[in-house]
Amino acid sequence: MPGDKRKTPSEASGSRKRCAIGRSTPTNVPASQKKGATLPAGQSSKRPKKYKQWEEVSMLGALKAVSQGMGTNKAVLEFNVPRSTLKDRVSGRVCHGCKSGRARYLTTTEEEELVNYLITCATIGLPQKA
Repeated sequence: MPGDKRKTPSEASGSRKRCAIGRSTPTNVPASQKKGATLPAGQSSKRPKKYKQWEEVSMLGALKAVSQGMGTNKAVLEFNVPRSTLKDRVSGRVCHGCKSGRARYLTTTEEEELVNYLITCATIGLPQKA
């Protein structure tokens, strides 16, 4: 029909604009959240730390309760510890007090001896270039 006008995709989206990468973003974003905006003093743009937000004492209490017959789900709720971490420790997949990562190649005393040897070599001028 001659009087029927269809909306273009940009008109149909209403108050949204298209970004360069094709995602639509709302135009009514507060100034503090816009890219390149400065934050007030004391605020950081980094995400908050979410790693290990539980107490080791709580985990020990939950482990003890599970070993005495309490279910893991009930212990998780009562002691406020992560379910997956508690289940890993109960099953023995992760031992209590163990450090994650690769095992050390040198012991602490071997490392100290090596450091002292290298410092001694450096003070007497070794190695000399030919």
